Amino acid sequence: MILVLLFAAAFVVTKLLSIISPRKKTREKYAAMSENILWGKYGKKHGFKFYMGFLILILLVVLGVAIYDSNQNSNPSASSTAGSTNQSSTKSGVNYSGPSQNSLNTNASPQPTYIANGRWPWTSTRPVTYGDLTGLSQWELDLMRNEIYARHGWSFSDPGFKSYFESQPWYRIKSPGLDRDSNNRLVEAEMTELEKNNAAAILNYSK
Repeated sequence: MILVLLFAAAFVVTKLLSIISPRKKTREKYAAMSENILWGKYGKKHGFKFYMGFLILILLVVLGVAIYDSNQNSNPSASSTAGSTNQSSTKSGVNYSGPSQNSLNTNASPQPTYIANGRWPWTSTRPVTYGDLTGLSQWELDLMRNEIYARHGWSFSDPGFKSYFESQPWYRIKSPGLDRDSNNRLVEAEMTELEKNNAAAILNYSK
């Protein structure tokens, strides 16, 4: 069987060379060699075996190409998955340093489920730092603190804050049908610990 495969391989090689060789004489030479292999003494004696070997050789080549392509397609996806995992690990490993003073809370707190709005949306997603507050005017500090309440629909009695937040497109009173005190109790119950601590820290800083 090995001999049959060798003859089949020789036939394929000589046939290809008879087609792709640049010189006419060379092509004729290889064409004659391939014909001799096919119709010569060995070919006539083992014709059926020869054709079977030829088919087996083709099948082996096709199978080898298919396996190679399968391996090539599977490797990039594995690399991509590994890259995604490494990237996710890098992102999740980023640490944010909290404030260094006791008046500002550094304890972790769950983030609210809504999208924060306003000038200082991060006051609902991370602890404030002294760097965040430094250089702000009293009005800005009061506005930053009250903005935390406004996101949840606080009803303001102060005319200045009432006018300001009612001009913001994102501001809505939480329960317009309730009186102010009842509405604001619902707001306080909804606020996260992080937001409450940030509001207290801003108030302590502004004193």
